[in-house]
Amino acid sequence: MLSGLMASKQDITYADFQIGVRPQFWLRNFLTFLPFFESTNPSFGVHVRRVGATRSYADDQQLTFVVTYPDETEDSFSFPVPTYLPVGQEMTYLIPSLLCPKPGRMTIKHPKASPPNSFFPLYSYTVHPEERIWVPIFALAFTSLGVVLQRYLIP
Repeated sequence: MLSGLMASKQDITYADFQIGVRPQFWLRNFLTFLPFFESTNPSFGVHVRRVGATRSYADDQQLTFVVTYPDETEDSFSFPVPTYLPVGQEMTYLIPSLLCPKPGRMTIKHPKASPPNSFFPLYSYTVHPEERIWVPIFALAFTSLGVVLQRYLIP
């Protein structure tokens, strides 16, 4: 039941790096069940940890991440491969605010080496319509109003 509502995340090991994507807002990391709404513009941190030093990289090599929006459009972000990072150390790149234009599923993923057009999903979440946020607010307001009326106005 909650699987469609909650965000899903997975870390991958790609080449010499362990890669994971997390929301930058601390409360979203702590309370993973918080929903995303159309009006939110979340930022994400791409956490890269060096786990090996077996490969050499060209200076212009990039780590690329693809964001798939609910309407199936895509956007990509590239960051330089942190070749200077010692084994065991971690750094974070920032994916800036992602506008959630429509309700549906958003996914941040990393391309696989092969086959072409295949990806590792790193973070996926559902964007809900803005009207959905008002239901619990009005429910709480009407419940509070009923408690106040029952306690003070109705003998």
